[in-house]
Amino acid sequence: MSHRRRVRDDLVDVVFDVIRTASAPGASPPADPETMRLQAEREAARQAARLDKQRRREEASMRQYAGVGAGLLAGGLSSMVMPTPAAVGVGLLAGGFMMMIIKAIQSGALAPRVPVFQRTPKPRAIDPPEVDGREIPKSQRDVVQSVLDEAAVCLRKLDAVARSLPERDVDVFGCLQRIVKSGERLSDAVADEPVKFPLAQRVLTYHLPKAVYLAESLQALGPDSQSQGDADKRAAEAHHLLMRMEMVFEKALVDMSGVDAAEMDLEMRLINQALDEDLNADPRPRK
Repeated sequence: MSHRRRVRDDLVDVVFDVIRTASAPGASPPADPETMRLQAEREAARQAARLDKQRRREEASMRQYAGVGAGLLAGGLSSMVMPTPAAVGVGLLAGGFMMMIIKAIQSGALAPRVPVFQRTPKPRAIDPPEVDGREIPKSQRDVVQSVLDEAAVCLRKLDAVARSLPERDVDVFGCLQRIVKSGERLSDAVADEPVKFPLAQRVLTYHLPKAVYLAESLQALGPDSQSQGDADKRAAEAHHLLMRMEMVFEKALVDMSGVDAAEMDLEMRLINQALDEDLNADPRPRK
């Protein structure tokens, strides 16, 4: 995390220098320093997200190579003492097990467990992913990127609120953390397939800001609100709404991962047409 933060800080400085150079005499009229800094932060966040995505791809490749190598080795050794089908099965099991072990190491799942509220209260750096704009116009890409930028801000607020909650609110903490993780996954899915943005638009532009409102209201809710009974009732209702919002995020993820029915119908028609042509083709060579 510290390496990623250093990379982001360096990117901020570089992008800020570029914007400042572009605003030098003879260039276009300079923007105010705060606007320049926000532009630099946004561009740096996109670059950091790109680096993080590249790191995840490299980790996946390493797991795959290690799993294949372990599977081949185990299968080769097993073939000396057992039939070939059984040796192949041993190799597959060994390769899958090796990939699971490496993934657990990379994700930190094998690290010593620490109680939830003894972890560092410092919020995570949640950066917006960069939109893949190869299949959509630039104007649409800018709109989607703007929504993802705002969504990242909301997710950072949710994460900060969750980490500031007292120990007795462990259920709300878990609910907020799951919403944050679902929001990150949904943002990544939209960035990878921006043509499916309408499936997640309402969740990211309406439900996510409302989740921030509920979380911050829960954080500020105390015994001074008329009576303790009223405060507890509002807290329970807000928690219930947050749990329903969690379900909405999960549903949007399922919708994003679903197959486009219209595209599938078109592809099946084309495949069927190609099969008809090949099956009915005259096998005799043309003169």
